[in-house]
Amino acid sequence: MPEIFQSIYSILDNVTEIINSLFGKYTGLGTSIILILSGILLLFWGYKLKKLTLIIIGFIFGISLAIIIADILKLNNNIALILMITLGIIFGITNLLFYFFTIIILGILTGCIFGLFIGTIIDSSTFVTIILIIVFATLGCFLSITVNKIMFIFLTSFFGYILLRTGIYSIHILQISRIIEEFFSIIIFLIGLIYQFIDNFYPESSYVTKTEKNNQS
Repeated sequence: MPEIFQSIYSILDNVTEIINSLFGKYTGLGTSIILILSGILLLFWGYKLKKLTLIIIGFIFGISLAIIIADILKLNNNIALILMITLGIIFGITNLLFYFFTIIILGILTGCIFGLFIGTIIDSSTFVTIILIIVFATLGCFLSITVNKIMFIFLTSFFGYILLRTGIYSIHILQISRIIEEFFSIIIFLIGLIYQFIDNFYPESSYVTKTEKNNQS
């Protein structure tokens, strides 16, 4: 199994363990289902539901940060839950109010992830990996500024994929090998990405538009 996937699965294992330890197995299962549904929403309708998407991304980022803090500080469940809701709301509202700034930050973050991904695949040195991260982070920032709509569609699909992947992995919904789970998630990511581009750049060709025209005629 490629080293990059081993690193990803290690992170996913830690996330699942933290969620279950904080809130119990069944609450963790509910959280996983929410992640899957949120991922699908972002994958297919991220740009169309722009405001809701920004709130979801900010809310989940705030929750993720709260989970890490709660785990490090060994907070009890009630305090951890309050912290999750508080940070989730703060980051959700912040994302909504500062849309352009949020897109730039997400672009930089995505660039860092891709730089790290490529550096791991080619088994480069630490120095080369850092250079790759800087280059892709700069590229992500540039694209976020110049082609805002395209980047927003890509970013929502990408982060939708991450949420979907995390949810699927944490409950092992497919009960099959990790590689097949990864393949399944990537296929959905590509379908969602293509759907968003067609729906937002060529709306006259979408199924919904055709259905509305047929109903009017």
